Amino acid sequence: MQIRIVIVIIGFFLILEILASFFVYFDEGKVVNVKELFLNIPEDFPSNFYILVLKAKNPHFYDFFYHLILGDLYSYSQVSKYKLVKFEGFNVKDEVQFYGRSEMLCLILAFWAYKKGLKFSDNLKIGVIGDVSKEGEVLSVAGASIKYSTALENDINILIAPIQNKKEIKNFDNKSLYCLFVRHVEDAKKNLLKFVSPKVVNVK
Repeated sequence: MQIRIVIVIIGFFLILEILASFFVYFDEGKVVNVKELFLNIPEDFPSNFYILVLKAKNPHFYDFFYHLILGDLYSYSQVSKYKLVKFEGFNVKDEVQFYGRSEMLCLILAFWAYKKGLKFSDNLKIGVIGDVSKEGEVLSVAGASIKYSTALENDINILIAPIQNKKEIKNFDNKSLYCLFVRHVEDAKKNLLKFVSPKVVNVK
């Protein structure tokens, strides 16, 4: 009788472990400068833009229900690996690989600023999160609260994020990190213009 109970318990945990293998959660992050992602990027490309990257981990049978209750589990179908090969004609370094497309808004803004010749203060660090639809709508991303914490820890000055993620990011009125929540890529561009350094003209 006891052997049967042990077998049932082991079987239960085995099934739970198999089920858990279909999910991931995010717990730690880092910031990556857009300029460092590409090969042969021009020297005058703005170095102010940062992608917030999260490390994905697999839950196990012993913490599966914990993460399920927290609501931070994502199936692989939601965060399938995305290999970025080229953007705006520039090749991406071979080792770069993303889960999902949460870096897309950052790339769009960084290359737009480069094409427009926009200049920012050297100490201005702009973190951007959000996917972008074909119509230009800014889409929500997974792990927004952790990305916000990562931005704080890495001295990001400005965080541009999807309006849909606003509820997830608590205490976003932190004085050291100015948050902008946007619905469309054009809104993000207009807000970005507020931080452009004024041109200095020498008057003789």
